[in-house]
Amino acid sequence: MQVNNLEVSRRSLLKWGGAVAGGAALVGTAAGAVDSPAQADGMQGVDKTVWSACLVNCGSRCPLRLQVKDGIVVRVLPDNSGTNELGSQQIRACPRGRTARQRIYNPDRLKKPMRRKPGTKRGDGQWETSTEMKPSISTTTRVSRAAISPRQAHSNGC
Repeated sequence: MQVNNLEVSRRSLLKWGGAVAGGAALVGTAAGAVDSPAQADGMQGVDKTVWSACLVNCGSRCPLRLQVKDGIVVRVLPDNSGTNELGSQQIRACPRGRTARQRIYNPDRLKKPMRRKPGTKRGDGQWETSTEMKPSISTTTRVSRAAISPRQAHSNGC
């Protein structure tokens, strides 16, 4: 192949393409690099940083640091208390766990107990606010709970 009186071989094209791609990758990683330890520790100008746990029903309960400003969570950060020594590793929450802020402020989040309206079928999507704080437990559940010992009921470590 000839471009502007220059002979371009397949090999030279691949070499230059690899060099350009490598340079672009280096520039991309340098743009996201942390400039100072203060940036690695979170945002500047927050009121406080509180500890919480990831509660997305996976059972791990990974620790999270929540940065709060004016009573609103503005950033979710991973654990930074451990070292990389055996027995003291940092526990990093997964991406699903780090979406705690989106779950807290989701407009569709339930804020009051709800129950299906009397006389409606399941799946109709008709709900009313419930004044009961606890859901009703069926008779069969009460019987089965009474049939086992308290030790058996809490054998999962809770």
